[in-house]
Amino acid sequence: MSTLLLIVVLALGPGITGPASAAETPGEAESPAPVAPDDNTDAPEESPTPSPSESVPAEAPVELEEPPSEAPESPAPTEPEESSSATPEDDDSAAQVEDDATDEEPAPQQRMQRNMGGSNTATVEVKVGETRGSVGGNALDGAELGIFRSLTASSPITTCRSSSGICTLEIPIDGSSTSTPYFVKAVTAPAGYSVVGDLGVTDNYGQISRSNYGFRVGERVCSWYRPCTWELRSGKTYRSYPTGRQGADFMSADDASSGIFPFIRDNPSLPSQCGMDVAVILDLSTSMNGSEDELAETTNRVVDELQGTPSTVSMFNFGTHSPATRVWGISDYTAPQPVDTREKADKVRDLYSARADWWSSRRAAKFVISSYGEGTNWDRGLSAPADAPSSYDAAVVLTDGNPTYHGEPTYYGNPQGNGAHTRFAEVEHAIFSANALKAKGTHVIAVGAGNREIAGAVSRSNLLAISGSGAMIQQSDFDDAAEELANMMKQNCASSVAVDKTWVINGTEYAQGTQPEGIDAELFLSAPGDSSGKTRQAAWGQEREGYMAGTQVRLKETLSISETRPGCQLKSSEVTAVGPASTSASLTGGYLSKALSAGVTRFSVTSTVICEQSLTLTMEAKDKRADASRWKLSAYSTPEDPRKGKPVFSGSQGVKSHSVAAGQTLQLAAEQGPEVFVQDDKRSNPSRAPLATGSWTCVHSDGRGSAPGAGLPAGGEDGTVQVPLGADLNCTATSRTAEATLLKHVVNEHGGTIAPEDFQLQAVPTASGSALASKTVPGSGAPSESTAVLVRPAQGYTISEESLVENLAFRTGELQRYTGVPNEAIDHQDARLWETVSDGEIAVEADGAEIYRLVSYDIAPSVLPQTGGLGSMPYLLGGGAMITLAALAAFKLRHPARTSRRRAA
Repeated sequence: MSTLLLIVVLALGPGITGPASAAETPGEAESPAPVAPDDNTDAPEESPTPSPSESVPAEAPVELEEPPSEAPESPAPTEPEESSSATPEDDDSAAQVEDDATDEEPAPQQRMQRNMGGSNTATVEVKVGETRGSVGGNALDGAELGIFRSLTASSPITTCRSSSGICTLEIPIDGSSTSTPYFVKAVTAPAGYSVVGDLGVTDNYGQISRSNYGFRVGERVCSWYRPCTWELRSGKTYRSYPTGRQGADFMSADDASSGIFPFIRDNPSLPSQCGMDVAVILDLSTSMNGSEDELAETTNRVVDELQGTPSTVSMFNFGTHSPATRVWGISDYTAPQPVDTREKADKVRDLYSARADWWSSRRAAKFVISSYGEGTNWDRGLSAPADAPSSYDAAVVLTDGNPTYHGEPTYYGNPQGNGAHTRFAEVEHAIFSANALKAKGTHVIAVGAGNREIAGAVSRSNLLAISGSGAMIQQSDFDDAAEELANMMKQNCASSVAVDKTWVINGTEYAQGTQPEGIDAELFLSAPGDSSGKTRQAAWGQEREGYMAGTQVRLKETLSISETRPGCQLKSSEVTAVGPASTSASLTGGYLSKALSAGVTRFSVTSTVICEQSLTLTMEAKDKRADASRWKLSAYSTPEDPRKGKPVFSGSQGVKSHSVAAGQTLQLAAEQGPEVFVQDDKRSNPSRAPLATGSWTCVHSDGRGSAPGAGLPAGGEDGTVQVPLGADLNCTATSRTAEATLLKHVVNEHGGTIAPEDFQLQAVPTASGSALASKTVPGSGAPSESTAVLVRPAQGYTISEESLVENLAFRTGELQRYTGVPNEAIDHQDARLWETVSDGEIAVEADGAEIYRLVSYDIAPSVLPQTGGLGSMPYLLGGGAMITLAALAAFKLRHPARTSRRRAA
């Protein structure tokens, strides 16, 4: 059986690309027209068009180049093309065909006979068209059509290529006739065209639905005793076009088709230059009633984007006719109108709109569309600019609905169509007119907006059929459509500006954003379309869109240098490049560019800054009796071994250097000051800066001696500082001391007359080898400047006393610390206010002030007895001993430092 089928395939006529397989079961068809089953009682194919009861005018034939009077018996053979959608069932047959192939291709008639295998054939002729319009039309050659078993089938039974606008197909028939359904669809398009896959048409429910574009072939056979059926008869030719008195057999008014199979011409590209001649085609059908302002505003967006460019605008409109007849306040203004200046662009806007009020620039439509009687005729709307003497770079069709009319007015006044339904015929004719416009080099842009139907997926097929991919806009809202259209129209003239910033600071180059903190500049650009010279803030490196090629832009910048970098000064700021070209133009006072080109124009701005760093060293001694100038203040370098640092600069109080390297680590030292002062030291690891003498407090200055308190770090706590770029730092060391007040208190408990003034007190450092000097004060029971001494904080001292009176009999008592209120009179009698220092050594913390007293007691005199007994000799000997002891005691009292030392805490 497979061999027999293969023989039949090979015997078929020219254009056959595959074997006739068993009838395909159609997939779920997108078309609302169901496919009839393969039997002798086929129901007529439902058309996705108005029912026969609707009044549909007879289809007027479309004039193409005259085809041959009779179709050739055997069209020229064509090379079969591989189908990307071949089914698995085709593979075996295709392999068999390849095996049976010979070096010599059999003649078309021989191949037909082999395929027929003794069967008869029916011939199908389809007229294929390209363009139409009042100027005539052209037939299209090279288009490939095929016969399919259903509208959703992907593999054709047989194919043909059009020649002189006619595509001839042979269908094998067993017997004299068949009612098996066969459909004609496009397979491939010639170069420069694309096939019509599906279209949106009105279904039986009055809604726009998607329908696969194709037609059942044959003739309808109707009789009073049975429903109409489709029939193919052996030996008969069926045509999509009328000949003589014979009307079309299919693709006729009954199918709501023009009888000519269309292909979509490729949309020419928009010109790459700035400036276009644009035809604006406005839909003024009744459905646009109430949307006049939106339609005018959308048109304004086109004019706005073209304003200032060497462009022209021509205005066309359509309804049932072109121009529309039931519209007041607007006419066709087909003559090209220039829009290169605002004044000329306003004249174009005035053709269809006017200012809505005197206080704003808002415009409103000045035309009114009739609320009845205007249909939608895409065909006439597109054919008007196609027939016009002018040529256009682009044509913009603004519509809110699918076509309901096509062609010129008939004898009865209206074009063909019923004004309520969209059929294949309306879209076919729109494709022909769009093709004619494209043939003039016009890029067609279809804009569907205003309602959900025209913005839907089904209507998309119709909009694409008259334009092409990338040239179709669908939006339910006119504002959104206007925005998208504006972006499309300005793409060739659109210009954007970006300004890149570079800093050169002390010879080092930085990109904007990487420069040292506190040095910055703000960019200002003139706004797109603003010729007043005013500028607005913009971001460095970012594109600002909205400019038009041919316009100019003004650049300005505002430099800012932080108060913490007072040593930085701007040397110059220049525009150093425009695009790839180098230039040198000062930015001081602003810069006005030359005319911008389409696309992105990048400017390069370079600012040169010179910075000087300063460092001042000061000493703050926390005692008014100290002289800060006694300290030597120094800054040392910090090499890899910080102990080997070299002096960078040094001096006394307030020494300053103006040549410190930015970021260099310096060890700070305060030396040669009074030994009773100690510098604050919060260093966690002094070995890192061994030449530093302690912690410093560094603050930024504004160059005038004040510290603004800005946030840049200053350092100093670890004994080092890094002076930031352009900074003026003031680093201060704080040194502190302590005060000890030494008092003398005597207790004459044995009737003595010892007084505090009979003594002097000494404070001697306890550290061995200390270079600190001892402190001596006069004996006194009351605090005074003479009894107060400065001592090194936290340093231990021992307190001793010395008698200033010879042979003074006393003994040294306790060393005590005063715990009362220091500012009040010292009360020596209240023992509760005095605390004995147990270890006899004092140590005062930094900034502290303590009061101590050293207590001394008198010694009771010796008394001789008044009665005798042993005689005078024992008394003389005892008295001599007592005198000797008293002399020794007196000697000890005269040298207390060697005889009685007391420690005090």
